Amino acid sequence: MLPGMLVLTALLLPWLLAAPIGISPGLAQLLAQTPADSLLGPLRRYELQRRHGAAAAEAALMLGHLHLIRGEYRLAADAFTRAAAGFEPARKDEALYWGGVAWLGMPDRGRARALLDQVVFDNGARRDEATLGIALSLLDDNHPERALKFLGRLTGKHTGECTAEALGATAAAAERTHDPALAKRARERLAREYPLSLAAQRVGPEGEPGRGRAGP
Repeated sequence: MLPGMLVLTALLLPWLLAAPIGISPGLAQLLAQTPADSLLGPLRRYELQRRHGAAAAEAALMLGHLHLIRGEYRLAADAFTRAAAGFEPARKDEALYWGGVAWLGMPDRGRARALLDQVVFDNGARRDEATLGIALSLLDDNHPERALKFLGRLTGKHTGECTAEALGATAAAAERTHDPALAKRARERLAREYPLSLAAQRVGPEGEPGRGRAGP
């Protein structure tokens, strides 16, 4: 798995641990009555029965998450596309963001960045995560200078895991751009402010995400 996908999989965990909010009674009943490992078929049938609209979009969004967890990135991307088409503007960015995550897993980083760029432009709740996704995809594509421009939007904040991941990626990008002073500052801040973060566990002595103690 790409270092960037390790990060974005970590960003999926809060969704997995939280109960769905604001879903239709029928969908809530389906979730309550169906074991998690048997949800794919029932969710797809529920979506097809509703055809269009918010209820179908919610089912498609959940299907996308399930496919994403299973590593079925193309199926996830298709489900998130259907969800985005059915949601009102206020919910559309959620589906677009996760669609970007799915395309990163393919990997089709150009397509992923197109979706994540839209989320950043809309300035919604997923803006920081989308910015991180863009930066990581640029780093995976060996464009560290461009990645640093996006990471700079995040390292000035204190938003927990997202900022921690941005600091780890900044250290990696700075090493590649031959800026050891920036890499050192990022690693030191990561160790000082986010010592228990996933990023701090992954970042090794050279600041490369995915190559530290907990890396692949």
